[in-house]
Amino acid sequence: MRNRSRIIKKQLKYDVKNGIINQYKKFIIFTGIIVLFCLMYDQTVVNSSFIQSGTVPGFLDYITLFFRGKEELYHLSQIDIFNIPIEWLVIHSYLLFVIGTYPKRDYEEHGYQFLLRAEKKSYWWLSKCIWIVVTVIFYWFLIIGTTFLFVVLKGGNIFEINKEICFYVANVDLGTINPTQFILVVTLMPILVFIFLCTLELILTFLFNNIVAIIILIGYLSVSVYWCKTWLFANYTMLLRINRVPLKLGIVLLSVSYFGFMIVGYLFFQQMDVLGRQKEKIS
Repeated sequence: MRNRSRIIKKQLKYDVKNGIINQYKKFIIFTGIIVLFCLMYDQTVVNSSFIQSGTVPGFLDYITLFFRGKEELYHLSQIDIFNIPIEWLVIHSYLLFVIGTYPKRDYEEHGYQFLLRAEKKSYWWLSKCIWIVVTVIFYWFLIIGTTFLFVVLKGGNIFEINKEICFYVANVDLGTINPTQFILVVTLMPILVFIFLCTLELILTFLFNNIVAIIILIGYLSVSVYWCKTWLFANYTMLLRINRVPLKLGIVLLSVSYFGFMIVGYLFFQQMDVLGRQKEKIS
């Protein structure tokens, strides 16, 4: 038991170092994207004829922008096709590029050495599943932390939300959303949805390849933009659809999906021949 715990901890440290720390450039770029979204939102607020001149968006106003999503569509028009929630889509899809490139590359380059030490594939797979959770939490805090720092440097409001900005600029009527719903949609639900997407990507990466996995999941996110369904889990991170999807059910489904993917992925991973692949490369 102690030896197993030690091996998993050692592998997890390795994954955090190579899968997060060594990919710092990608996270720096993402930080710049968040700042750019904030600056663009500032300009939109300034140009709005409904907002009093000199009004500065606060921390929660930006968070509302990031997770507003899109209103449910009943009839898809040409305007709706091109009206995409860019901030929401980028925030949900960027992590796929960070996650997608590391696990399979590590498996192909170092999996053989690890399996010789650990003697069990389950340790490698379990470490990667935990690494995904750690990466997702770090990613979410990066969104929140970057936005918070941006507001502090600007001198904006941290704790209050401007309902006029949210209504006239972000098109979110906060009067129809209770505080508990708001907190869930911008905290727990994004973390669960990110974990779901990344774990599914981990499996698809080994079934196909990095590019195909990313294309499939971006397609899944795009479908979520235009249709509001319980099984389209990305709907749970849209404030504009908060009263159309059951959040409690979403929490259960996302949690079950994560553990289900862990098991299914492990069973598939067990059938992969890492030793044979390594021998082919050597020869």
